[in-house]
This record gives sequence, C-alpha cells and structure tokens, in this order.
Amino acid sequence: MYSQYRSILQKVIAEMDTSNFDLALEMIVQALSSQTAIYIFGNGGSSANASHFVVDWRKGVSEKLGFYPKVYSLTDNVPLLTAIANDIDYNVVFAEQLRNIGKPKDIALAISGSGNSQNIINGIKMANSLEMQTISLTGFNGGQVGKLSKLNCLVDSTNIRVVEDIHASFGHSVVEAVVSEF
Repeated sequence: MYSQYRSILQKVIAEMDTSNFDLALEMIVQALSSQTAIYIFGNGGSSANASHFVVDWRKGVSEKLGFYPKVYSLTDNVPLLTAIANDIDYNVVFAEQLRNIGKPKDIALAISGSGNSQNIINGIKMANSLEMQTISLTGFNGGQVGKLSKLNCLVDSTNIRVVEDIHASFGHSVVEAVVSEF
C-alpha cells in the first residue's frame, strides 16, 4: 500500500543529515547563476534523474535567471555513450566525456544508489583529476563514489526506490531555491 511506502520514505527523510545536501544546493545554485557548467551522470533510475535535473535546471529556472544555465546529462547522447562503450569500455563512458569537456571549477554531479558502479567511480576520478568540483548523491553507505567525491550527499537507506525519490527531491529543491532567490 502507498501509506506503507510513504511511512518508510518519511522515516528516512526525518533521520537524514541534510547538511551536505544544503552545501551542494548552494554550490549548484551558484553555478547555475554564474554559468559554470554542470555535468550530471548516473545509471538506470539515476540516469533518469540526471535527465530530469537538466530539464528542471535549464528550462525550469531560465525565466528567473534570464538565460539557460549550462547543465548537461552525460547519459542523454546515446550514440556517443554506446560508441565509447563499444569502442573503449562501458566503464569509462563518463570519464571519457569529462576528459574532453570538463574544466577546473565545473561541477561533476554523480548520482548512484550504491556508489559502486565502476563507470561512476571512473567519472568521479576523472573529474577530480581535472580539478572539477565533485558532488555525489548516493544511497546505501555511499560506496566508493561517496569516498572519492569532494562532497557526498548520502541517503542512508538500502531501499533504492527511497534513495531515488530523495535524489529527485534534491533536484526539485534546486529549482525552488533558484525561484525564491532570483
């Protein structure tokens, strides 16, 4: 039943430490308003959240900012993603893209339920080597991605649906912050 799931979700939210989420939100709002590039990536449901963030953070805030912010999902160019996976290796699909476009001070935002997907780990490693700001949204115990990111926003749950819902709500909170600030 929905009420059971809602209770689980509410319990996780009530027990969360949101301090890193607040820091990440501030960094992202600053990046959006200053035209700093943000590159977002994830697998599966996290990939869907990455795409959703791009829509919300570009179109959803463009009227308030007066321009389209530089926000990109590294999962949305399927031909490029599959070419890298086929010709090189799926484990580097995000790292290879960042190698070509990432600049110091840009933000790499990794979204991963477990924090242990090799392609996400390699993307964060590449972003760190490029002196990008690295933020991760993770669940479970944060995994390797949580340890490698300069700022990890952990949803302390092993329920992937809860983790993904809270990650999605973070994306919405960014839009709310931009709308209220500008």
